[in-house]
Amino acid sequence: MRPTPAGIACLATALSYGQSAHKILESPLIIAGEISPSGRFVPFVEKNNLWLIDTTTSKRTQLTDFQEGNGAANSTISPDDKYVAFRHTARDLPCEVRLVRTNSSTSRVLFASEVFRECWPVTWTPDGKRVLIATVGESLRGLLLVQAKNGSASDVPLRTGVRMADAVFSPDGHWLAFTDSAPNQRAGRVGLLSAATGEMRPLTSASASERLAGWRNDGRVYFTSDAMGDPALFAVTVVNGKPSGEPTLIRKSVGRQPLSGCRGLVCSICWNSLINRHSIWQSSTLRL
Repeated sequence: MRPTPAGIACLATALSYGQSAHKILESPLIIAGEISPSGRFVPFVEKNNLWLIDTTTSKRTQLTDFQEGNGAANSTISPDDKYVAFRHTARDLPCEVRLVRTNSSTSRVLFASEVFRECWPVTWTPDGKRVLIATVGESLRGLLLVQAKNGSASDVPLRTGVRMADAVFSPDGHWLAFTDSAPNQRAGRVGLLSAATGEMRPLTSASASERLAGWRNDGRVYFTSDAMGDPALFAVTVVNGKPSGEPTLIRKSVGRQPLSGCRGLVCSICWNSLINRHSIWQSSTLRL
């Protein structure tokens, strides 16, 4: 059977990894967040409830049991694979983030507010103790760092106009790398943000469409950029919140699908809209 246009995009991404790419998951379900840092779990939503798929066993685990009028979305999994923070959606509840263990179906409120029109979890700090939550008020967007243990929150200063599509902390937790996107877009420019002061710095000086892929423990930030034409994977070392040297080309023509790290390797999540199926491809050699 000839690949559909949407299928070609996923296939092109896989082929760009060379002979060493393999599919670790295919599912018709709606993926509701990033694959876990270990690569083990993929969160998805079915009938408004949050589930996990274990990529090593294909086992499905239901984490919530919401009834009509309630639902789950926008999840992020802790670095140790033990907890999932997710957005709880309800008609009369504009902003609530809940926490649930990956082996349980009992969730608790992590953060809730009637001040904001909406809020959702973005990522965890590297030590797994705090969750970064994005908020939207009447006219302003904001960021909060919320303690997973007791729900205490502190503001992260954010410049007006920033639209954070995705983000990841530096290994020491002092800086954030993020994609500043246009409305309804996932690609934009990758920037750096001080979690303490809100100071912002560009990651590169190129005029290109970029998207964050990850931040490794060796200090390198990985991102895709179309500065050379087709999207390619680059890395640049960041020291104390400042890029050190020029970005290094890691791999040409990696496709337009979002990339992330799982099990220390590059993974790509592809959505084929014509057959309504997700697939996740993993490189066996390209590390992130």
